[in-house]
Amino acid sequence: MYFTIRVKGVLKEFNYMQKQSSQINDKWVRIGGIALLSINMLLNLDRHGTGVNGTWFFVFYYLVSIVLILEFNRYLIRKIHQQDAAVKKRKRFWKAVLACFTSTTFLFLISFYGFHLVRGLHVGDSYKAITVIIICSIVLAMVHAGIYEAMEYSRRLGMLEAEKEELLRINLQGQYDALKQQVNPHFLFNSINTVSSLITKDPVRAQKFLSEMSKVYRYLLQSNEEELVTLETELKFINSYFHLLKTRFTDGLFLDLQIEDDVLQCQVPALTLQLLIENAIKHNIVEKETPLVISMISGKGQLTVRNNLQKKLTDVVSTRIGLANIIAKYKLLGQPEVIVLQTENEFTVTIPLIQSKMYEHTNS
Repeated sequence: MYFTIRVKGVLKEFNYMQKQSSQINDKWVRIGGIALLSINMLLNLDRHGTGVNGTWFFVFYYLVSIVLILEFNRYLIRKIHQQDAAVKKRKRFWKAVLACFTSTTFLFLISFYGFHLVRGLHVGDSYKAITVIIICSIVLAMVHAGIYEAMEYSRRLGMLEAEKEELLRINLQGQYDALKQQVNPHFLFNSINTVSSLITKDPVRAQKFLSEMSKVYRYLLQSNEEELVTLETELKFINSYFHLLKTRFTDGLFLDLQIEDDVLQCQVPALTLQLLIENAIKHNIVEKETPLVISMISGKGQLTVRNNLQKKLTDVVSTRIGLANIIAKYKLLGQPEVIVLQTENEFTVTIPLIQSKMYEHTNS
């Protein structure tokens, strides 16, 4: 059964903002609306409140009516904001005005004629009453929709600012983590041990290992200079990086590349593929009897990195900062989201391949 990997920790603020995305603190707007409309009720007590019973009936009937109108309009506006989140605010505003005007007019008419019918009162000039109701409905609809549109705009602006700051923080954290990886003592220690054992046993392989090792560290040192690199450049680095891993793990590790030629000039954030390979090795058993197979497959403007799942028996301490970094980088670049899936047998990460012209357009 598939489930989406929940990347917490670094991205927990995003989850919080998503939970709050539909929350608007409009308590005082609702109370204020009822209070303002109640002033009209006080001004009309003499006309409709005949006697004590008549007065209380009018007050109760009027309050129920305005609460029903205001709450129903609020529901319509919120529904429009949720469904038309991506629509331009001007179009969304007029759609809310039309919906509120229709509902307000309908409810006003029912309330007005219903009150006179129940009390047995004469309506008088119906044309004049309907004209007044339409004018009041237009004013109320525009004010109501305008207030909520302003609140919605303010809320979204605040969310965008908070998200921008959080993404900037994650990006800086990612640069720091990438810098630490450049001189990763654990990786360097394993590489030195490997080349040390090869020097006496197989000098030719040792020389090849040192050559690939120099390419890896040269790329690591240069990786922070550019935000994006071509897939072809990243794959050349991966070949050198994987050569070091293959020398260490021999038949316990395999890399299957199924990359189409026409996507080689697409771009990816630097070190993305290296982080995914490192993540797979860190969390899975890598042995000759149970080899770890990592596949990279391109298609439909995406690159899928997949490995067979054979988790280590002992728990691996992980902050998932590498995976969170990749997700954050694509979000910063305004690209489609990274898809992370896991089954009982496989772990898959699908990243978008960025077209050079598309990236230039989004940053122009």
